[in-house]
Amino acid sequence: MDAAASSADETARDGGLTLVVGGAGRVGRLVCERLRATGRAVRVVTRDAESETARALRDAGCEVVGGDVGDEASMRAALSGCEGGCVIATFGAQRIGRVTDVVTNPSLRDAKHPRFVNYLGVATLARLSSEAGARKFVRVTGASVGYPAFDFIAVLLNVVLSMTIRWQLAGEMAVRAACEKSSMKYVVVRPGNLADFERCDEDESGNRRVVLGSGGARVEAGKISRCDVADVIVEALERQECENVTLTVAGLTNPSGGVRTELSWDPAKGMHWRTVETDATVREGRSYREDSMWTAVTPDSDALKEKAHRRYVAMFLALLAGIFVLLARGVFLLVRSFM
Repeated sequence: MDAAASSADETARDGGLTLVVGGAGRVGRLVCERLRATGRAVRVVTRDAESETARALRDAGCEVVGGDVGDEASMRAALSGCEGGCVIATFGAQRIGRVTDVVTNPSLRDAKHPRFVNYLGVATLARLSSEAGARKFVRVTGASVGYPAFDFIAVLLNVVLSMTIRWQLAGEMAVRAACEKSSMKYVVVRPGNLADFERCDEDESGNRRVVLGSGGARVEAGKISRCDVADVIVEALERQECENVTLTVAGLTNPSGGVRTELSWDPAKGMHWRTVETDATVREGRSYREDSMWTAVTPDSDALKEKAHRRYVAMFLALLAGIFVLLARGVFLLVRSFM
């Protein structure tokens, strides 16, 4: 074992090692930088331990090891010395859905499919982390995981990204199950639309805001800086209120004034936008590093259940197929009329 690994293991015995799986990703890198800035010992797991990003992380003082959540042996090795430490999972599947998926069922054989990465990989990592004695497990998913299965955004993401929302939800359920069987606590972070601009409190206009919702609070998935998401993850590691919690984080272009808009159905007005008060467990501010952002965070009290994602995706695809048939028939009749 090299000097960096030996040092990390020594720190781990004091409860200070943080394992970041997916640390070479765009959010993961920022998390590692913030962790190192606070003096933490960081071990990064990445599929390519010799990449340019991996070398940069080593230069920043991180220990970098190769591994894949689909390879249980590599995860066991990566978790060595993590007793009393924390595990952060920032990885996720990026597979684009294909028309042939309807007949080939890639969820059973494609290792890059969300079922293998967002669900089975997360389930394995959470189980091994609890067995290794980790005290806290942080999983990053997405705000749309909390949306109803029939929500257009959830349906669209499932169609385009190979049912990713369905399997992200299954992964969250697996994390909860692993924590129920051990003393390990979980934090699920569901960010909105990720962007690469500066932190909210560094914005020169002073108008932008960040939002933090706890539990099942509905938060509109506005654009949020990856830097702000990294702040949430790092802050959640040590805050006592962040045990067995789900956090939805997003950004606003302007202060909300304590209200939000949502689509609503009314027999007289039909489908329309209405203004409602922000949920009681939602806080708004300039930085997630402010204590005031965390005053409404409470442990999850709901039981996650599988949603009817497949049904609404099937309905959406059937609608698309019907539209295609009608258009094709229209084109055929139009061409025929000119013959």
